[in-house]
Amino acid sequence: MLRIRPIDLTLTEREEEILAFLMRGKSNREIATCIFRSEDTVKYHLKNIYQKLGVSGRLQAILVAIDMHPVNPPPEATARQLPR
Repeated sequence: MLRIRPIDLTLTEREEEILAFLMRGKSNREIATCIFRSEDTVKYHLKNIYQKLGVSGRLQAILVAIDMHPVNPPPEATARQLPR
């Protein structure tokens, strides 16, 4: 399995916030609406996140984030109950 090595693990608060939205499956437009910024601003932050994590896209960023910081699932995911 190919392991992606993070280059710089220091994300700003805004970058962490945007990464959390990525993990929830939000689009750039949805993220922009949530943080009251333009899509171009979101893209700028994503570019910085990808560079800091040493990845080239959304899925890789999400996988690295999960690998680095295993956390509880986002609130939307915990609200859904699996059938028993």
